[in-house]
Amino acid sequence: MPKGFTDQEKIDIDKALRMEGKQLFETQGFRKTSVQDITEAVGIAKGSFYLFYGSKEELFLTILEHIESHMHGQIANQLMEASLPMADRMKQMWRTQFQVMAKEPILRQTLEPGLMERIWRKISKEKQADNIQKDVDFVDQLKQLAPPGSLMAKMAPETLAGLFRSLVFLQLHEAEIGQEAYPQVLDFHIEAMVDRLFGPMSSEPPGRQD
Repeated sequence: MPKGFTDQEKIDIDKALRMEGKQLFETQGFRKTSVQDITEAVGIAKGSFYLFYGSKEELFLTILEHIESHMHGQIANQLMEASLPMADRMKQMWRTQFQVMAKEPILRQTLEPGLMERIWRKISKEKQADNIQKDVDFVDQLKQLAPPGSLMAKMAPETLAGLFRSLVFLQLHEAEIGQEAYPQVLDFHIEAMVDRLFGPMSSEPPGRQD
């Protein structure tokens, strides 16, 4: 870091980069926002940006992870505090998550064709692995809530995380599915997925843990 940045300044600048970056990504979109736009909003030199983040893509992913972490906390509280049966809580959790995604500009942008592929290519292998592990850790928490002997309880967290991501990808194809039919189609997939995961394991599950 530059000599002029104290430890507290580093913390404050990083916070400002995330805050101003989030606002610019929301209002201008990821593709139209430049590193210079962000550094001008923060009040630092453009070169200083790369002392905190390797790229604009890495900053975007960091902001996305903060949003997801907050969502995961809300989801965990909702699942633990609700009085409904766990399978019903899980279905409601997914419905709530899709409602949040529809309103959150950063989350909506992740559904733009090609955007996440571009971001993924521009970040380090270490950052990729860390991002995947965060998803796996959260899914592993959800696994603990599944009935013993159920498919969800036996499925590897990595496989389960992939299954959950595939449900999110439905949003990429809302137009092809049809806007009128989409809510019913999505709800059908949520119901079918949770009922299958919470049901008894009738065959060898994919990605089973020994």
